Amino acid sequence: MRIKSILLKNFRGSSEQVEVSFNSNKALSLIFGENGTGKSTIVDGFDFLCNGNFGSLTNYSIGAKAKSYLPTIGKKPADCFVEIKDEKNTWKATISGGTSPNNSVPDARILRRQTILKLIEQEPKKRFEELKSFISVPNTDKVEGVFRESVKETEKLFNEYSRSIAQARDAIEVMWDQAGKMGNSAIEWAKLQVNADTLLLSTENNVIIEIQKLVGSVELARIELNKAILVEKDANSKEVAAKQEQVSIEQTKKNKDSELLRLLQSAQNYISGHTELDGCPVCETALDLKVLMQQLDLRISEMDDVKNVTIVTDQAKSQVEAKKTLRINAEDQYIQNLKNLILFYKKTSQETLGLFDLSQDFMEIVSNAAKFTNEIHDLYSAWIENYEKNIKNLVDTRREKNQKDILLKSTIQSHLNTVLEKESLAKIKENTLLNLKDILKIIEKERKDYIENILVSISNDVAGLYKTLHPDEEIGKARFYLKANAIGSLEFDASFQGKEEIPPQAYYSESHLDTLGICVFIALSKYYKTDKTVLILDDVLTSVDAEHMDRFMQLLHDQSKVFNQIIITTHYRPWRDRYKWLKGPSSNVDVIELGSWTLKNGIQAKQFFNAIQELKNVETQQNFDRQLAASKAGIVLESLLDFLTIQYRCLLPRNPQNEYTLGDLVNGLDSKLAKVLKVKKMDKEIELKPLLENSVSSQWIRNSVGCHFNSLGSEATDSDVRDFLKSVIEVADTLICDSCESLPKKNKSGSFLECNCSNLQLYPSSRPT
Repeated sequence: MRIKSILLKNFRGSSEQVEVSFNSNKALSLIFGENGTGKSTIVDGFDFLCNGNFGSLTNYSIGAKAKSYLPTIGKKPADCFVEIKDEKNTWKATISGGTSPNNSVPDARILRRQTILKLIEQEPKKRFEELKSFISVPNTDKVEGVFRESVKETEKLFNEYSRSIAQARDAIEVMWDQAGKMGNSAIEWAKLQVNADTLLLSTENNVIIEIQKLVGSVELARIELNKAILVEKDANSKEVAAKQEQVSIEQTKKNKDSELLRLLQSAQNYISGHTELDGCPVCETALDLKVLMQQLDLRISEMDDVKNVTIVTDQAKSQVEAKKTLRINAEDQYIQNLKNLILFYKKTSQETLGLFDLSQDFMEIVSNAAKFTNEIHDLYSAWIENYEKNIKNLVDTRREKNQKDILLKSTIQSHLNTVLEKESLAKIKENTLLNLKDILKIIEKERKDYIENILVSISNDVAGLYKTLHPDEEIGKARFYLKANAIGSLEFDASFQGKEEIPPQAYYSESHLDTLGICVFIALSKYYKTDKTVLILDDVLTSVDAEHMDRFMQLLHDQSKVFNQIIITTHYRPWRDRYKWLKGPSSNVDVIELGSWTLKNGIQAKQFFNAIQELKNVETQQNFDRQLAASKAGIVLESLLDFLTIQYRCLLPRNPQNEYTLGDLVNGLDSKLAKVLKVKKMDKEIELKPLLENSVSSQWIRNSVGCHFNSLGSEATDSDVRDFLKSVIEVADTLICDSCESLPKKNKSGSFLECNCSNLQLYPSSRPT
């Protein structure tokens, strides 16, 4: 499966819809464009659709979600989409809808410059994260994570149990020490203590509390009784005073005492309630009742002072009766509470009975008493005084000791239960922990062995790839391995000048580190490749010398036989020019060139032609451009002569820039070499000398028509220019292989030079002396 095209609309730099087509007959595609022409946008499109990532945006801290920057500036997310096609399928991806269909999408393995830097420069843990998508085993990692978490939780519980056991044992040790260290051990003593019966202590404390409660109720009743006695006494005193005042007033009023007043008031009340009377109700004498009522009112009003003092006396008498009732009720409550105390007290054990020191005689007197007596009050008062002074403290001390013993047993019981229960649980957790750790070790070992096998495999492949790029340099032998006793930590080392296992960052140049990172990525991608894998290198090579460039190009061409498809982007013009001037296997690479980018026009993808194709296109143009034809033909001729003079180490006049004119290059081919130059291809043998002489003889056309303004150029006809152009094309067609479209540069036989596919041979292999 090879990708035929990618279409971008309003995605990143594609402000206008653009479709970049790939030649599906070629496994290697090179996208060339200067900085800012849209190379990374195209690669981000692959990453977005194939991997669901936000492309190069994820490498930057941009202060907001990278997703929001996927649409072209000024466009909405709904306007943005990516489409990829292969020979049979079409996939589309949008920001809101995802990828459709989402199965069988191309496996895009993308390497960016930032990834190389992270791989080489980051610390081991972050380096592992960079390669995690390649070397991790998600399901195994998930299982390992579950077991690791189980180990952590089980260990946490085991430690908690152990800590609880230690704390409980320490507490028992302290209590055992305070108790005088009886027995052989603290635990043995604790077991004896928890077996002790504290029921009697609890029962006695309950009795003590109840008796003290009953004593308290008697005391309250006694206090209330004392209050009632005082109140009654005060009421009696007030009654006596009121009576004395009444007698004194009555003595000053002849025949006007309180008895007469009451009689008059009674008569008044009776008559006012019987208006039908027509005479005295006693003697039946005829009387005027109205006059009688007036006489009664007059008599009663004359006795107001007697009336007032009588009211006071009556009120005082009522108060005496009320207070007497209160005192009697208080006596009854007092005696009842006292009986309740005695009744409960009789039910207690003899030991507790002796504790409170209540005499049997007193209890009998109270039990048999029908009502309150001063004798009972005096006996109780004497006992309560003794209780407060001598007994209460003893009772409280006894109760506190009982409670302390009960609490001690409860505390010991709690700590002992903790020891026994937690020891059992800790033993279970300890066994579980050992089993979990054993299983985790097995899983870790299997995972690490699996990854180590991958790392060994890719390390060998990396070494081979790196040696291809740096064959005669004492560097390489890169080795990747997992750091022992660490999770997700990837180490790597290499060799330098015979020294093994050194950190390459300390000795290698930036360019050597770059190529090492590229080799690692290629090796990993190769290990996991499928028929859907597309290897994409996004501007990973910054600058490199010509020799290493040739090796790198050859490396990629070799890998294109391994991978189904490789796509490279670059801003490095010398790389592009090697294909333009056919100094690489041009027939095997699909070159795509990007023009200048503007927001209005977006990405501009244009067709690429090598120099010979451009020359042939000029020849076939309907409106023949003689200046363009002469200029391009001269440049191509210079390129071919430059190739020959370099390959055969021809003698040329030195200059500071090592730049030579067409005349210099022509003169560099000496007569000895020119005589023996020949090409063999397709079972044909072609002498180069006549072809070169034919083109070189017309080089003046290049100077006069294609380069400079002079009258001589006007004398050259279009036919002369066409002949010059055709002669250069003939030389090019002879020197360039029809199959691999490359010049013969390889000297394998020692007798001739050959092209990449060996179908073309250039004789001799070296300049005759």
